[in-house]
Amino acid sequence: MRTIYSKALKYRDSNWVSISLTGILESNYLLSNPKHFHTYVLMLIRLKIISKNNQGSLDDVQSYILSISKFVADFDPYHSFLYYSCLGYFNYYINDLTKSLQCLEKAALLIQVSKLEEYESADFYNVFGILNLYHNNLIVSLESFSKAQVFFNKELLLKRAVETYISSAIAYKRAGNFEKNFENLSLAEKLAKEEIMTENLALIYSNLANYYSLKNNVDLALINFKKV
Repeated sequence: MRTIYSKALKYRDSNWVSISLTGILESNYLLSNPKHFHTYVLMLIRLKIISKNNQGSLDDVQSYILSISKFVADFDPYHSFLYYSCLGYFNYYINDLTKSLQCLEKAALLIQVSKLEEYESADFYNVFGILNLYHNNLIVSLESFSKAQVFFNKELLLKRAVETYISSAIAYKRAGNFEKNFENLSLAEKLAKEEIMTENLALIYSNLANYYSLKNNVDLALINFKKV
């Protein structure tokens, strides 16, 4: 389970997670230790949320969350982190973004005592950054994206790194720091072109077109707009 969970959080490949979930659910795990059982169920919930298919249907996820919530009093800090993270991610996918951020803020308070793996904290900070960006908490958002970028770049998880550069660029634009906005878009464009990330490139060029439009550079704005 831990190996699958690790790869899922690093790469966020929903199709691969879906296939892996089928294997997990068909296996018989003997978990006599309550702590191991809690870890298994909470990681399973996270994988189901990532999978985005019938294996991860929201009703199914909600059922698992309700079941594991009965054991909250027995959780250690790591399980509490996983629990509040899963609540945050679940509410994110049902579009209750206020409740989602509230849950993730509770999880964030547990990071220092939860002994997380680097991939876990990087994945968390990326989502935490997105939620804070939505709520216009720009400083927290940028700090979160920066923490995630360190791991993604170190591990050469370039698609994840590009996503954080794009998100950082949007945060800087909202903050009125257009030079940092352009700097992050340029970093994202470089990596996305090298790795042929078509979807990300479309988003990058759209944001670059907007940047040049704000700078009254109509020619470059049109050039980037036509690349979208």
